[in-house]
Amino acid sequence: MHPQQYASNPGCGVATPSLQLRLLYVSSSLVEQVSYAPCAVASFLFGMSLLEGRSTADAAAEVQTKFLPTFKVGACVWPVIQTVNFAFVSPKNRVVFVSVCSFLWTVFLAYIKQLKTEELTEQEVFTRLV
Repeated sequence: MHPQQYASNPGCGVATPSLQLRLLYVSSSLVEQVSYAPCAVASFLFGMSLLEGRSTADAAAEVQTKFLPTFKVGACVWPVIQTVNFAFVSPKNRVVFVSVCSFLWTVFLAYIKQLKTEELTEQEVFTRLV
């Protein structure tokens, strides 16, 4: 969960005793996947390519190849992580839990980034991930 959502959702710090609140958290994570995740994944792939000294055309080509498979994995993983976080993790440990998950997600992004764009099609990238 990114910091903006944590700060903007006042219910994040309280326990989730009711089903309605749990559904609120699930819907919040789904909204985040639609609004925040695409920008974050594209920015990571594009920005890291530029930091490697590649041209903007090469960076855009890499985003075009790797964005959709990476986004699909994130769309499956992050709602589950956030649901577990709000449903089962105590409020004092939620930031630590999400921080560990974010670190692992960054490791995954680094793995995706190091895959050779020229050698892989989108389908091959997704097949390698699964």
